[in-house]
Amino acid sequence: MKKIIVFAMLMIISAASFSQQTKPSPALTNQDYLQKSKNQKTIFYILAGTGGVMTTVGLIMGLNELSKGYGPGSGSASDNNNDALAATLSFSGLALMLGSSFMYKASVRNKKKANSISLKNETVPLLQNSSFVNRPVPSLTLKISL
Repeated sequence: MKKIIVFAMLMIISAASFSQQTKPSPALTNQDYLQKSKNQKTIFYILAGTGGVMTTVGLIMGLNELSKGYGPGSGSASDNNNDALAATLSFSGLALMLGSSFMYKASVRNKKKANSISLKNETVPLLQNSSFVNRPVPSLTLKISL
């Protein structure tokens, strides 16, 4: 019984993994790439702004703690927590700003893809009745800058 179940499972897995797609995903168009670029640029602005605010708040908190002084009797347990919070905010903000730069680069890359891919009619010489005839054929063009 176990062998039959294992055999049936292997047949189902192999049939599902080696089958053709009945509805393949459509190719991305210029509009898709432009929309993706716009969304990534929005995410860049959000991450960069949030990172800037977090870094600024962390630095202000750290400078405030620094201005209180570090003499005997000036430190308490809450001061250590504020120092750790200030450092955490500053470094987290810096990490967010660094991560946002990768989003901006991806946005620029997608915008370049959108500008390099287009659909237009290309004339192609075709053989028809023993002669060549130029016929327009819809084609996907890709600009490659050298």
